[in-house]
Amino acid sequence: MSTSQKARLLDTLSRRRSELVELCSNLVKIPSDNPPGDTTQLATFIAEYLSERGVDVDTYEPHSGIVNLVAHAGEGSPHLILNGHLDQFPGDV
Repeated sequence: MSTSQKARLLDTLSRRRSELVELCSNLVKIPSDNPPGDTTQLATFIAEYLSERGVDVDTYEPHSGIVNLVAHAGEGSPHLILNGHLDQFPGDV
């Protein structure tokens, strides 16, 4: 990532900070505790959020309740890949 790209990204994050905080707040309110690890509600929320913003989202459910998302945005190179998981440990652990 070039210095100018990094500066633009940091500027965008700064300007949209309240939107990012609201998104994170909404995400942690959706149950996805493991066990049982059911990520259906959370995956649905994220897929709708991304789709509303023009991002192509593919959904895979290899096992009932275990939902994976693959999202594609933009074209060209370089590519940025973000990898994570949707389930979480209960907050009372």
